[in-house]
Amino acid sequence: MSVEPIITDYIRTQGSMLHVKTHISNYKHLNHPHSHKFFEFELLTRGTCTQIINGRAYECVPGHVIITSPLDVHEFTYDGEIETVCISFTDDLVDNSIWKELDIKNAPFISFFEGELYNLLLSEIEFLKHEINMDELCKDSMACGALNRIIVYVLRNVLPNKTSGETHESYMKSALSYIRYNFKEKITLNETARFLHVSPNHFCKYFHKKVGVPFQEYLLTLRLKYACNLLQTSDKSITEICLESGFSSPAYFSRAFKKHFGKTPSAFKSLTKSDNV
Repeated sequence: MSVEPIITDYIRTQGSMLHVKTHISNYKHLNHPHSHKFFEFELLTRGTCTQIINGRAYECVPGHVIITSPLDVHEFTYDGEIETVCISFTDDLVDNSIWKELDIKNAPFISFFEGELYNLLLSEIEFLKHEINMDELCKDSMACGALNRIIVYVLRNVLPNKTSGETHESYMKSALSYIRYNFKEKITLNETARFLHVSPNHFCKYFHKKVGVPFQEYLLTLRLKYACNLLQTSDKSITEICLESGFSSPAYFSRAFKKHFGKTPSAFKSLTKSDNV
């Protein structure tokens, strides 16, 4: 079993991040669903794999490119040796005109390159790595220029894999994925709407219409169910479970839990323990 990083290059200034990595993997692998706080470009150059993004599987062969956003939950599996080129980047490095097209609600962006276009893409990636490694005048500007050209090549070549209805479905999957992976933090409706690039008022109405309950009620239920599982399976204190589940006030947590489950957290925990004796 081996994963061999062979190139790793960085530009990191004032919170910006541009990371280029080429690696070879040669074992059967299935990683766990995860997301990032940045965009990720991944080009498969050798072997085959299956990318699972927001619950949807994409079979990939050499030449396939996928750009995922911070809202996309993804994992992948492969059997045999594969080689990939991964570019991780923050949105502040993307030109404004391109950023309008890199709409987070329409991610992931999937393209396939072959022939001259594939060679052109590889040359841009090599140029990007070259500029990052060079200690020359305006290297950051040159590297960002290459990054933006790479993004445009992908956007111009996006595969038609979504209908209008699927786009809306993907939008809601992104919203629900964001909530499920951040419910332990102090997230709000406004913050979620901002990540989706929509107005809070529009998101509030659309979420209620599609999910059937208001945003805050969905978030509260998610936190309570997680707390319930912890009460049943862990030896943590009520306060620890309260904080880990995304609540900031033990008193509010206790009231909300009793209203939802009919018992206080401490009574529920005691009942669970007695049932397991």
